[in-house]
Amino acid sequence: MAETRTKTYASDKAFNDDAITMANAGWSYDPGQIRRVPKDTEVVTYNNADAFNGDASKRTRDGWTVVSQTEKTRNPGCLGVLLTGGFRLIFKPKPQVIVSYQRSDVVVTYTKA
Repeated sequence: MAETRTKTYASDKAFNDDAITMANAGWSYDPGQIRRVPKDTEVVTYNNADAFNGDASKRTRDGWTVVSQTEKTRNPGCLGVLLTGGFRLIFKPKPQVIVSYQRSDVVVTYTKA
């Protein structure tokens, strides 16, 4: 009977590094059986697209993936229109970018014949 072992990794990099070691020791895995278990979710609001682009690349390196992204235009509000003499109606505020990030554990089941 085949022996099985299930391991959990905090990142794809950790999995890739250990998969080589496991293969050298005679263990194998079915790529279709790799599961991702959500660990952390974070929602971040950016005031412009440049801030999002810079932060998203850093977060991707740290193991986060973008789950959803939306854009929200802020309402100038009545007081803002009155205080600026109506200029806020002409020069509308720039939209905010709202992004949901998720980080997952990688769960792999190895088999040794």
